[in-house]
Amino acid sequence: MGADAYGRANSLVAVPCYSSIYQNPAGIGGEASGFLAFNFLKTVPVEGFHTTGVQGVFRTEHFNYGFSVDSFGDNHYRESRAGLALARKQERVSVGMKVSGIGMHAAGMGSLKTLVGEVGMVVTPAPQVSLGLSLSHFTLAGFQPVRLSLGAAVRPEAKVHLSGQLDYPVGGRAEVRLGLHYQLRKQLGFSAGIDPALRRVHFGTNVLAGRYGFLYGVATHPYVGIAHHTTFIYQLHD
Repeated sequence: MGADAYGRANSLVAVPCYSSIYQNPAGIGGEASGFLAFNFLKTVPVEGFHTTGVQGVFRTEHFNYGFSVDSFGDNHYRESRAGLALARKQERVSVGMKVSGIGMHAAGMGSLKTLVGEVGMVVTPAPQVSLGLSLSHFTLAGFQPVRLSLGAAVRPEAKVHLSGQLDYPVGGRAEVRLGLHYQLRKQLGFSAGIDPALRRVHFGTNVLAGRYGFLYGVATHPYVGIAHHTTFIYQLHD
């Protein structure tokens, strides 16, 4: 979740951002302001299927911590998650971890509950370059393969930010995603991304006004139509 990542095809494992608690928990270690957010994702025209969630990141003197609660599905399948994340940044390195409880219910098939873990790291070897690593889907139930995500991001100039990510589910096939962000001015930016594996093209925008922010992402899908993702942000500190 997180419209800022969605607008860039979820390629932000190496980029600290509003979506870091979902993209890479290490990213919340670099969050200076702290914030609360509401997320909503809807795929049109799939009737009844949507995702909603809330999240927050809070800073302290020694580490940052955050929470996320979300639910997605429809009348036939519903999955709910609640997670806690903790991260610390020391000079150019940020490390973090997240533990989530997941409950799944499928009509006619019963329910399943499990815990899922994730660990990550973001390294900034130079002000214009960041590298990210995440290991996710550690689960007691074993219903998903462990996933390794590697990413890099570069800022060739102040307004342009490029990102790329490689995901490798253990035992599966590696997938690549790419993203681009252009910050037109301090309060307004635009994004684009591509997900070749799902044949999706993504676009996004962010509008900031003081402590408030509106983020929007949209993606095309060859089979299910268009998905819209919105995120509303309230920053806790200036």
